[in-house]
Amino acid sequence: MVVIPALVLVVAILVLRGRRKVEVTTLGWMGAMLFATIPLRNFLPGSPPIGSWIDYLVVLWVLAALVAGLVIFVVAWIRRGPAGEVV
Repeated sequence: MVVIPALVLVVAILVLRGRRKVEVTTLGWMGAMLFATIPLRNFLPGSPPIGSWIDYLVVLWVLAALVAGLVIFVVAWIRRGPAGEVV
């Protein structure tokens, strides 16, 4: 569960810094990771009940990091402008 937001944040930061090209399909991948977190959490054996302390420590922080990655990517996308040049 912790690897998913780490990957999203690495990709978003690389795009924001200009080291990778902005590809809008990556935004769909990040959104899919966001919506796949809860089913993955429920699918794992011995999943904790909703509202337990491990749920707050892991799942909610994973969701927060995924949303932060999406925001960083959208900021990078907006900075590139309509033709791909940096604004």
